[in-house]
This record gives sequence, structure tokens and C-alpha cells, in this order.
Amino acid sequence: MYNGYSQNQMNMNRNNQHNINNAFNQGMTLIPNQQYNNPHSLTHNNVQDMFFNENLMDYTIHIDSADRDASSYPIPYKFTVSLGGAGTSRERTYDPKSGMFVTTNYSGVPTPRIDKNFINIKNIILDRIFMPKYIIYTRDNDGGVYTYTGSITTSNYFRYLTLRVRELNNNKMYSTNNNIRDDSFVIYKDKDLGGDAGEIWVASPCRRQYFKSILKNLDRLTIELVDRNGNQVIPLYEDGDTYTEIPNEHLTRDQFQFTIHFTLQCFENDINTNVNYR
Repeated sequence: MYNGYSQNQMNMNRNNQHNINNAFNQGMTLIPNQQYNNPHSLTHNNVQDMFFNENLMDYTIHIDSADRDASSYPIPYKFTVSLGGAGTSRERTYDPKSGMFVTTNYSGVPTPRIDKNFINIKNIILDRIFMPKYIIYTRDNDGGVYTYTGSITTSNYFRYLTLRVRELNNNKMYSTNNNIRDDSFVIYKDKDLGGDAGEIWVASPCRRQYFKSILKNLDRLTIELVDRNGNQVIPLYEDGDTYTEIPNEHLTRDQFQFTIHFTLQCFENDINTNVNYR
């Protein structure tokens, strides 16, 4: 197959015809050859470092049993927190038959509820629990209105308690007590913190960790507080020589509520920018 000279090659040969050393050299091409080697300076080579900077971010979760729907969860120590579930809403639509606007109310999931669900969780830390100071009360009837006065403190009645969160099992909790399961936090009263208003309890251990390859996602927290025998914790009052459960309709009072603080550490990506020191 004959490959003719290009015009550029003909010009080069014409210029070099009197120079025997350059007469048969290949002429310089006007368009360079396509290079297929990767210089490692392209955007897709550095997308992890340049655009997606991985950070471990902390979120604080505050859960108050007083915010629960008492009709769905009558006991203050057993309820489910919805994370990102649909809340109450209202829709206004036009009814062509009546020629009027109709308002429809939606109740959503029962409270307690938090607007956000959480994904890519690396660590979950149970910071502290604020417990009522008393778990046993004396009851007085003042004209049909029952009042409860603290008699025995929670820490004196229970050596320790178990907070179960069904979604936080990680198969790394072992105990000689068969009632302490994978989803359990063993909690004790802090000897230094707390006061007349209540007791502060802490967990040991207080952390749940997950592999980066199997990060945790949460859309609810199913919470239950039990004693060392696995029995549901519930406030009691002295009834002669026995203890009787306080009726559910009275368990909405503030003196029977407890509060939980969690910290969720989640992996998040952001656009990497130069640090601006001020």
C-alpha cells in the first residue's frame, strides 16, 4: 500500500534537499499524536480528596418521656421514638360536589417523634439518663385528687437497671445475667451528679460501634427500662404492706418522667474547601 508524502513532509524535504544529513528525516507533525496515558491530574483521579471530604459528625438526641402519646404508650419507661416519621399535618382540598374547601387532619405516627432519621452511623453513645429521684411513693387522697410523695429513691430500690433499645443490638454484649441482651445498656446511678430534682444514671459500657463497611441506619428507637430480672420498671405506691402500680392516668405527671441523651456520630461528605483561619 502506497502512503504518499504529506504537504508538510514535501516542504521539509525541499528545505533539506541540500543537507544530506536531514534530507530523509521525518517531518514534524502539525497535530500531536493522541496520548492515552493518565497524568493523574484529572478531576476523576482526585474526586475523593477534592470533592468528597469524609467527616465524622456528632448529633445530639434528647428524648423526654413526657413528650410521648400517653394513649399509645401509657408507661413512661416503655415507648418508641420515631425518627423521620410523618408528623401531624393538614390538607385543604376543593370538593367539587359541595363547591367548598374541605380540611383533612392527619395525626401521623404517635409521639415522641424527631423530624430526622439518621444514616451512616459509626458510633452511638448513651451520654446520660435523668431518672426520677423516687420510684416508691406514698399516696394521699385529697378530696378525690391523688398526690404522691417520694418514699424510696430509685437508686436505693434498684442496684442497677437495664435500658433496652431494640435497634442498637450489635452482638457484642455478654453477661452472666440472661436478662441482659445484645440490645441492653447496663446503667448505674452516678455518685456525684444529680440532686433533689432527680438522679443522673450513666451506662457501662456507654458506646455502640459499627464497622465502616456496615454502618448503622436508624428510623426509630424502641426503648424499654427493666430491672435486673427483666421486669418492666413502673412507679409504685405503698398500699399497706404491699406495693401497687400507680394508675396509668397518673403517669403523665412530671414527677414520673425520665430523659435520655444520646450522641450519634455519623459519617458525612462535604465539598472540601481551603481552611480559612480567622
